[in-house]
Amino acid sequence: MILQLTTMDMSMVQDIFDPLSPSRYSRLRAAAIELRFLLSHNYPRKSSVEFVGNHHQLNKDERNILFRGVFTAGMARAIKDARIPLSGLRGGKLVIDGYNVTITLENAMKNKPLIKGNDGFIRDISGTFRGFRQSDLTRKAWELIMDILNDYPPKYVLVLLDRPYSRSAILARSINAWLEMNGLDGEATLSDGVDHYLQQTKGVRATSDSSILINGSPSVDLAGHIATRRLNRRPFIVP
Repeated sequence: MILQLTTMDMSMVQDIFDPLSPSRYSRLRAAAIELRFLLSHNYPRKSSVEFVGNHHQLNKDERNILFRGVFTAGMARAIKDARIPLSGLRGGKLVIDGYNVTITLENAMKNKPLIKGNDGFIRDISGTFRGFRQSDLTRKAWELIMDILNDYPPKYVLVLLDRPYSRSAILARSINAWLEMNGLDGEATLSDGVDHYLQQTKGVRATSDSSILINGSPSVDLAGHIATRRLNRRPFIVP
């Protein structure tokens, strides 16, 4: 299935995340260095970001960049070492972090800021999970996902969605219909422990959640690949 983008759609994927001014970039860079130091000494991420953010007077977006895109050298190396190319999906089991991938792609199409962390993975910083509503963008996001899965067909696709979220059942039904339409074996299912399952699974994981990626099992940056290669988004490179 090939996604056809209208003129309006194409305007949505032009990157408008303006570069930081030199002075603000210098602040962010200094904060990133300090954050890596704190993380390397096992200080909690949340309080460390708050500390360096306050010290350097960073705004909300800049703090989110640090929170989602800054890792110690050891953490970044572990995540990079476990990453495999999309060709590694062929013939195996793929487990997709449903909301993580869907929301990242929707935000990419909405032209919201994307970042590339020093672990190499691309993430959005919008924090829109609780406000998620299935829309036409959801369908477009999954058309793009299905294009990739048809290019590198896995033997089985499992899409995990958070059971406590009230809209998960509706999204699961839609994804199951899209899988069937594309002739892909798999299912979207609800889980009370999406992160735990992804941390323990023997399949290839599609997520950008660092708490899942850090355990070293094979992973792909499915949303990041689509955002940069299919939607031509240019992420902000975290210093």
